[in-house]
Amino acid sequence: MKILWIGPYRDTTGWAQASLSYILAADLVGLNIVCRPIKLNDNKPDLPERIKELESKSTDNIDICIQHCLPHHFIYDNRIKRNICLFVLETEGLGTSNWLQHIKLMPEIWSPSIWQKEILQKYTDKPIHIVPHAFDPIKFALNYEPFPFPHLSGKCVFIWNSEFSQRKNLQALLRAFHTVFDVNSESELIVKTSMLGHSAEQSMEKVKEFCNEIRKGLKTFHNPLLFKPETIITQRLEEQDMYRLYKSAHFIVNISHGEGWNIPLCEAMGLGIIPITTAYGPVGEYCNESNSLIVQHHLDRPFACFDTLQELYTGIDTWSSPNVVDLGNKLKEAYNLWRNNNLTIKQNACKKILDKCSYQQVGNKIKEILQ
Repeated sequence: MKILWIGPYRDTTGWAQASLSYILAADLVGLNIVCRPIKLNDNKPDLPERIKELESKSTDNIDICIQHCLPHHFIYDNRIKRNICLFVLETEGLGTSNWLQHIKLMPEIWSPSIWQKEILQKYTDKPIHIVPHAFDPIKFALNYEPFPFPHLSGKCVFIWNSEFSQRKNLQALLRAFHTVFDVNSESELIVKTSMLGHSAEQSMEKVKEFCNEIRKGLKTFHNPLLFKPETIITQRLEEQDMYRLYKSAHFIVNISHGEGWNIPLCEAMGLGIIPITTAYGPVGEYCNESNSLIVQHHLDRPFACFDTLQELYTGIDTWSSPNVVDLGNKLKEAYNLWRNNNLTIKQNACKKILDKCSYQQVGNKIKEILQ
Protein backbone atom coordinates (compact mmCIF):
# COMPACT_ATOMS: atom_id res chain seq x y z
CA MET A 1 0.00 0.00 0.00
CA LYS A 2 1.65 3.20 -1.23
CA ILE A 3 0.24 6.57 -0.10
CA LEU A 4 0.71 9.97 -1.71
CA TRP A 5 0.22 12.89 0.68
CA ILE A 6 -0.37 16.29 -0.94
CA GLY A 7 -0.34 19.25 1.45
CA PRO A 8 1.10 22.69 2.32
CA TYR A 9 3.83 21.35 4.62
CA ARG A 10 6.50 23.59 3.03
CA ASP A 11 4.79 26.78 4.23
CA THR A 12 5.16 28.29 7.72
CA THR A 13 1.50 28.35 8.76
CA GLY A 14 -0.38 26.32 11.34
CA TRP A 15 -1.98 24.49 8.44
CA ALA A 16 1.49 23.61 7.14
CA GLN A 17 2.50 22.36 10.55
CA ALA A 18 -0.59 20.17 10.72
CA SER A 19 0.21 18.63 7.35
CA LEU A 20 3.83 17.96 8.27
CA SER A 21 2.80 16.33 11.55
CA TYR A 22 0.28 14.06 9.82
CA ILE A 23 3.01 12.88 7.44
CA LEU A 24 5.48 12.16 10.25
CA ALA A 25 2.78 10.37 12.29
CA ALA A 26 1.91 8.11 9.35
CA ASP A 27 5.58 7.43 8.67
CA LEU A 28 6.25 6.61 12.32
CA VAL A 29 3.85 3.66 12.28
CA GLY A 30 5.42 2.19 9.15
CA LEU A 31 3.08 3.38 6.40
CA ASN A 32 4.68 3.70 2.95
CA ILE A 33 4.14 7.41 2.38
CA VAL A 34 5.35 9.79 -0.32
CA CYS A 35 4.77 13.54 0.05
CA ARG A 36 4.45 16.42 -2.38
CA PRO A 37 3.97 20.08 -1.37
CA ILE A 38 1.43 22.74 -2.25
CA LYS A 39 3.05 26.17 -1.89
CA LEU A 40 0.83 29.01 -0.72
CA ASN A 41 3.49 31.49 0.38
CA ASP A 42 7.16 32.29 -0.27
CA ASN A 43 8.46 31.25 3.16
CA LYS A 44 11.16 28.60 3.31
CA PRO A 45 11.04 26.68 6.60
CA ASP A 46 13.67 24.27 7.85
CA LEU A 47 12.18 20.84 7.16
CA PRO A 48 13.00 17.63 9.03
CA GLU A 49 15.39 15.46 7.04
CA ARG A 50 12.82 12.67 7.07
CA ILE A 51 10.37 14.86 5.14
CA LYS A 52 13.02 15.48 2.48
CA GLU A 53 13.59 11.73 2.22
CA LEU A 54 9.86 11.10 1.77
CA GLU A 55 9.76 13.81 -0.92
CA SER A 56 12.53 12.06 -2.84
CA LYS A 57 10.47 8.88 -3.23
CA SER A 58 8.76 8.09 -6.52
CA THR A 59 5.04 8.59 -7.11
CA ASP A 60 4.85 5.44 -9.26
CA ASN A 61 2.20 2.88 -8.33
CA ILE A 62 0.28 5.04 -5.87
CA ASP A 63 -2.67 3.23 -4.25
CA ILE A 64 -4.04 6.03 -2.04
CA CYS A 65 -3.95 9.81 -2.44
CA ILE A 66 -4.69 12.06 0.55
CA GLN A 67 -5.28 15.67 -0.49
CA HIS A 68 -4.81 18.03 2.46
CA CYS A 69 -5.80 21.31 0.87
CA LEU A 70 -8.67 23.74 0.33
CA PRO A 71 -11.70 21.99 -1.15
CA HIS A 72 -11.72 23.99 -4.40
CA HIS A 73 -8.37 22.34 -5.17
CA PHE A 74 -9.65 18.76 -4.76
CA ILE A 75 -9.24 16.55 -7.83
CA TYR A 76 -10.61 13.03 -8.22
CA ASP A 77 -8.21 10.66 -10.02
CA ASN A 78 -9.76 7.40 -11.22
CA ARG A 79 -6.29 5.88 -11.69
CA ILE A 80 -5.93 5.77 -7.89
CA LYS A 81 -7.77 3.16 -5.85
CA ARG A 82 -8.66 5.48 -2.97
CA ASN A 83 -9.05 9.28 -3.11
CA ILE A 84 -9.30 11.03 0.28
CA CYS A 85 -9.78 14.71 1.11
CA LEU A 86 -8.77 16.37 4.38
CA PHE A 87 -9.62 19.95 5.30
CA VAL A 88 -10.97 22.10 8.13
CA LEU A 89 -13.96 24.37 8.59
CA GLU A 90 -13.86 27.45 10.82
CA THR A 91 -17.54 28.37 10.57
CA GLU A 92 -20.76 26.39 10.56
CA GLY A 93 -21.28 26.73 6.84
CA LEU A 94 -19.62 26.81 3.43
CA GLY A 95 -20.48 30.42 2.62
CA THR A 96 -21.17 31.08 -1.04
CA SER A 97 -18.19 28.98 -2.14
CA ASN A 98 -18.12 26.04 -4.53
CA TRP A 99 -16.55 23.87 -1.85
CA LEU A 100 -19.50 21.48 -1.61
CA GLN A 101 -19.31 20.54 -5.28
CA HIS A 102 -15.62 19.69 -4.91
CA ILE A 103 -16.13 17.83 -1.63
CA LYS A 104 -18.75 15.67 -3.33
CA LEU A 105 -16.18 14.68 -5.97
CA MET A 106 -14.20 12.84 -3.30
CA PRO A 107 -15.33 9.37 -2.17
CA GLU A 108 -13.95 9.79 1.35
CA ILE A 109 -13.52 12.68 3.79
CA TRP A 110 -11.20 13.05 6.77
CA SER A 111 -11.98 15.58 9.48
CA PRO A 112 -9.88 16.53 12.53
CA SER A 113 -12.95 17.04 14.71
CA ILE A 114 -16.35 15.62 15.60
CA TRP A 115 -17.77 19.15 15.30
CA GLN A 116 -16.77 19.37 11.63
CA LYS A 117 -18.01 15.86 10.89
CA GLU A 118 -21.46 16.72 12.23
CA ILE A 119 -21.60 19.85 10.05
CA LEU A 120 -20.53 17.97 6.91
CA GLN A 121 -23.11 15.25 7.50
CA LYS A 122 -25.77 17.89 6.79
CA TYR A 123 -24.35 18.26 3.26
CA THR A 124 -23.13 14.81 2.24
CA ASP A 125 -23.54 11.11 2.99
CA LYS A 126 -19.93 10.32 2.06
CA PRO A 127 -17.97 8.42 4.75
CA ILE A 128 -16.22 10.78 7.16
CA HIS A 129 -13.37 9.63 9.44
CA ILE A 130 -12.07 11.56 12.44
CA VAL A 131 -8.28 12.06 12.38
CA PRO A 132 -7.14 14.63 14.98
CA HIS A 133 -4.05 16.74 14.47
CA ALA A 134 -0.81 15.16 15.69
CA PHE A 135 1.90 16.38 18.06
CA ASP A 136 5.34 15.06 18.96
CA PRO A 137 5.35 14.35 22.72
CA ILE A 138 9.15 14.29 22.78
CA LYS A 139 9.23 18.04 22.10
CA PHE A 140 6.99 18.77 25.06
CA ALA A 141 9.09 16.66 27.42
CA LEU A 142 12.08 18.97 26.93
CA ASN A 143 12.88 21.94 29.16
CA TYR A 144 12.57 25.36 27.57
CA GLU A 145 13.98 28.41 29.29
CA PRO A 146 11.58 31.38 29.22
CA PHE A 147 12.68 34.44 27.29
CA PRO A 148 14.61 36.82 29.55
CA PHE A 149 12.18 39.73 29.35
CA PRO A 150 12.86 41.69 32.56
CA HIS A 151 9.42 43.34 32.54
CA LEU A 152 7.72 39.91 32.71
CA SER A 153 9.47 38.89 35.90
CA GLY A 154 7.10 38.53 38.85
CA LYS A 155 4.05 39.20 36.65
CA CYS A 156 1.02 37.19 35.59
CA VAL A 157 1.63 36.80 31.86
CA PHE A 158 -1.00 36.20 29.17
CA ILE A 159 -0.09 35.35 25.57
CA TRP A 160 -2.13 35.62 22.37
CA ASN A 161 -0.52 33.87 19.38
CA SER A 162 -2.46 34.18 16.15
CA GLU A 163 -2.37 35.70 12.70
CA PHE A 164 -3.62 39.27 12.62
CA SER A 165 -7.09 38.88 11.12
CA GLN A 166 -10.68 39.70 11.97
CA ARG A 167 -11.51 36.05 12.69
CA LYS A 168 -8.82 35.83 15.37
CA ASN A 169 -10.53 38.70 17.23
CA LEU A 170 -7.63 40.46 18.96
CA GLN A 171 -9.99 43.39 19.49
CA ALA A 172 -12.04 41.46 22.08
CA LEU A 173 -8.93 40.52 24.07
CA LEU A 174 -7.56 44.06 24.11
CA ARG A 175 -10.92 45.45 25.22
CA ALA A 176 -11.19 42.94 28.05
CA PHE A 177 -7.54 43.18 29.15
CA HIS A 178 -7.48 46.98 29.30
CA THR A 179 -10.79 47.01 31.14
CA VAL A 180 -9.63 44.85 34.04
CA PHE A 181 -5.90 45.75 34.20
CA ASP A 182 -4.15 49.10 34.21
CA VAL A 183 -0.53 50.22 34.06
CA ASN A 184 0.02 49.44 37.75
CA SER A 185 -1.29 45.87 37.66
CA GLU A 186 0.94 42.83 38.05
CA SER A 187 -0.04 41.53 34.62
CA GLU A 188 1.43 41.54 31.12
CA LEU A 189 0.04 40.71 27.68
CA ILE A 190 2.21 39.26 24.90
CA VAL A 191 0.79 39.69 21.41
CA LYS A 192 2.59 37.33 19.01
CA THR A 193 1.28 37.86 15.51
CA SER A 194 2.02 38.44 11.84
CA MET A 195 0.22 39.73 8.77
CA LEU A 196 0.07 37.86 5.48
CA GLY A 197 2.08 39.68 2.81
CA HIS A 198 3.71 42.07 5.30
CA SER A 199 7.23 42.17 6.72
CA ALA A 200 7.77 41.96 10.47
CA GLU A 201 8.34 45.73 10.54
CA GLN A 202 5.19 46.47 8.56
CA SER A 203 3.19 44.13 10.76
CA MET A 204 4.54 45.81 13.90
CA GLU A 205 3.43 49.23 12.66
CA LYS A 206 -0.08 47.99 11.79
CA VAL A 207 -0.57 46.10 15.06
CA LYS A 208 0.64 49.01 17.20
CA GLU A 209 -1.75 51.32 15.38
CA PHE A 210 -4.59 48.83 15.94
CA CYS A 211 -3.83 48.55 19.67
CA ASN A 212 -3.74 52.33 20.01
CA GLU A 213 -7.14 52.62 18.28
CA ILE A 214 -8.66 50.10 20.71
CA ARG A 215 -7.37 52.10 23.69
CA LYS A 216 -8.83 55.28 22.23
CA GLY A 217 -12.12 53.54 21.61
CA LEU A 218 -12.34 52.42 25.25
CA LYS A 219 -12.16 56.07 26.43
CA THR A 220 -11.11 54.82 29.87
CA PHE A 221 -8.13 57.15 30.28
CA HIS A 222 -7.37 60.43 28.53
CA ASN A 223 -3.69 59.77 29.20
CA PRO A 224 -2.59 56.76 27.07
CA LEU A 225 0.30 56.12 29.47
CA LEU A 226 -2.21 54.85 32.03
CA PHE A 227 -2.88 51.80 29.84
CA LYS A 228 -0.69 48.74 30.29
CA PRO A 229 1.44 48.48 27.11
CA GLU A 230 1.39 45.19 25.23
CA THR A 231 4.54 43.25 24.37
CA ILE A 232 4.16 42.90 20.60
CA ILE A 233 6.26 40.39 18.64
CA THR A 234 5.85 40.17 14.86
CA GLN A 235 9.02 38.44 13.69
CA ARG A 236 8.89 34.75 12.85
CA LEU A 237 10.30 32.54 15.61
CA GLU A 238 11.81 29.12 15.20
CA GLU A 239 9.93 26.34 16.96
CA GLN A 240 12.19 26.18 20.03
CA ASP A 241 12.01 29.94 20.48
CA MET A 242 8.23 29.82 20.17
CA TYR A 243 8.14 27.23 22.93
CA ARG A 244 10.38 29.46 25.06
CA LEU A 245 7.91 32.29 24.50
CA TYR A 246 5.05 30.05 25.65
CA LYS A 247 7.04 29.20 28.77
CA SER A 248 7.30 32.92 29.48
CA ALA A 249 3.52 32.97 30.01
CA HIS A 250 1.06 31.41 32.45
CA PHE A 251 -2.07 31.60 30.26
CA ILE A 252 -2.78 31.49 26.53
CA VAL A 253 -5.89 33.27 25.25
CA ASN A 254 -8.01 32.06 22.33
CA ILE A 255 -10.88 34.41 21.64
CA SER A 256 -11.28 33.57 17.96
CA HIS A 257 -14.64 33.63 16.19
CA GLY A 258 -13.91 30.13 14.89
CA GLU A 259 -11.12 27.57 14.62
CA GLY A 260 -10.52 24.48 12.52
CA TRP A 261 -8.41 23.15 15.41
CA ASN A 262 -5.94 25.76 16.84
CA ILE A 263 -2.47 24.26 16.89
CA PRO A 264 -0.81 27.05 18.97
CA LEU A 265 -3.36 26.45 21.72
CA CYS A 266 -2.56 22.71 21.76
CA GLU A 267 1.18 23.31 21.75
CA ALA A 268 0.93 25.70 24.68
CA MET A 269 -1.24 23.21 26.56
CA GLY A 270 1.36 20.49 25.97
CA LEU A 271 3.83 22.77 27.77
CA GLY A 272 1.42 23.30 30.67
CA ILE A 273 0.17 26.76 29.68
CA ILE A 274 -3.48 27.17 30.71
CA PRO A 275 -6.02 28.26 28.05
CA ILE A 276 -8.56 31.02 28.46
CA THR A 277 -10.90 30.20 25.61
CA THR A 278 -14.43 29.61 24.41
CA ALA A 279 -15.41 25.98 23.97
CA TYR A 280 -16.78 26.65 20.50
CA GLY A 281 -16.09 24.21 17.67
CA PRO A 282 -13.19 21.74 17.79
CA VAL A 283 -11.63 23.61 20.73
CA GLY A 284 -14.47 22.33 22.91
CA GLU A 285 -13.32 18.77 22.20
CA TYR A 286 -10.09 19.24 24.17
CA CYS A 287 -10.63 22.34 26.34
CA ASN A 288 -12.94 22.01 29.36
CA GLU A 289 -13.34 23.22 32.93
CA SER A 290 -10.66 20.84 34.20
CA ASN A 291 -7.85 22.28 32.06
CA SER A 292 -9.07 25.73 30.97
CA LEU A 293 -10.97 28.85 31.90
CA ILE A 294 -13.99 28.73 29.59
CA VAL A 295 -15.37 32.01 28.23
CA GLN A 296 -19.06 32.35 27.40
CA HIS A 297 -20.04 32.99 23.78
CA HIS A 298 -23.08 33.15 21.51
CA LEU A 299 -23.58 32.29 17.86
CA ASP A 300 -23.43 35.17 15.41
CA ARG A 301 -23.09 35.99 11.70
CA PRO A 302 -19.75 37.07 10.21
CA PHE A 303 -19.72 40.66 8.98
CA ALA A 304 -17.24 42.70 6.91
CA CYS A 305 -14.63 39.94 7.04
CA PHE A 306 -12.52 41.05 4.08
CA ASP A 307 -9.16 39.48 5.01
CA THR A 308 -10.03 36.07 3.57
CA LEU A 309 -11.47 34.46 0.44
CA GLN A 310 -14.47 36.41 -0.80
CA GLU A 311 -16.77 33.36 -0.62
CA LEU A 312 -16.00 32.50 3.03
CA TYR A 313 -17.07 34.03 6.37
CA THR A 314 -20.16 35.48 4.72
CA GLY A 315 -23.37 36.76 6.28
CA ILE A 316 -25.05 33.38 5.77
CA ASP A 317 -22.43 31.54 7.84
CA THR A 318 -22.42 31.08 11.61
CA TRP A 319 -19.52 31.57 14.02
CA SER A 320 -18.84 32.45 17.65
CA SER A 321 -18.96 35.85 19.31
CA PRO A 322 -17.18 35.64 22.68
CA ASN A 323 -18.60 37.56 25.62
CA VAL A 324 -16.11 40.37 26.33
CA VAL A 325 -17.44 40.94 29.86
CA ASP A 326 -17.00 37.27 30.72
CA LEU A 327 -13.55 37.29 29.11
CA GLY A 328 -12.58 40.09 31.47
CA ASN A 329 -13.90 38.06 34.39
CA LYS A 330 -11.85 35.05 33.29
CA LEU A 331 -8.72 37.18 33.00
CA LYS A 332 -9.25 38.32 36.59
CA GLU A 333 -9.92 34.75 37.70
CA ALA A 334 -6.69 33.67 36.02
CA TYR A 335 -4.81 36.48 37.74
CA ASN A 336 -6.14 35.34 41.12
CA LEU A 337 -5.11 31.73 40.40
CA TRP A 338 -1.61 32.99 39.65
CA ARG A 339 -1.45 35.29 42.68
CA ASN A 340 -2.57 32.45 44.97
CA ASN A 341 -0.07 30.04 43.38
CA ASN A 342 -2.91 27.74 42.41
CA LEU A 343 -2.05 26.76 38.82
CA THR A 344 -0.73 23.21 39.18
CA ILE A 345 -3.97 21.24 38.80
CA LYS A 346 -4.93 22.91 35.53
CA GLN A 347 -1.34 22.85 34.25
CA ASN A 348 -1.16 19.08 34.72
CA ALA A 349 -4.59 18.62 33.12
CA CYS A 350 -3.42 20.62 30.07
CA LYS A 351 -0.60 18.20 29.37
CA LYS A 352 -3.07 15.33 28.99
CA ILE A 353 -4.00 16.69 25.57
CA LEU A 354 -1.10 14.62 24.26
CA ASP A 355 -2.81 11.41 25.42
CA LYS A 356 -4.95 11.32 22.26
CA CYS A 357 -2.93 13.42 19.83
CA SER A 358 0.59 11.98 19.88
CA TYR A 359 2.31 10.96 16.64
CA GLN A 360 1.97 7.32 17.63
CA GLN A 361 -1.75 7.47 18.35
CA VAL A 362 -2.66 9.54 15.31
CA GLY A 363 -0.43 7.39 13.13
CA ASN A 364 -2.17 4.27 14.37
CA LYS A 365 -5.54 5.91 13.69
CA ILE A 366 -4.50 6.61 10.08
CA LYS A 367 -3.23 3.04 9.70
CA GLU A 368 -6.48 1.62 11.05
CA ILE A 369 -8.59 3.66 8.61
CA LEU A 370 -6.46 2.77 5.60
CA GLN A 371 -6.17 -0.97 6.22
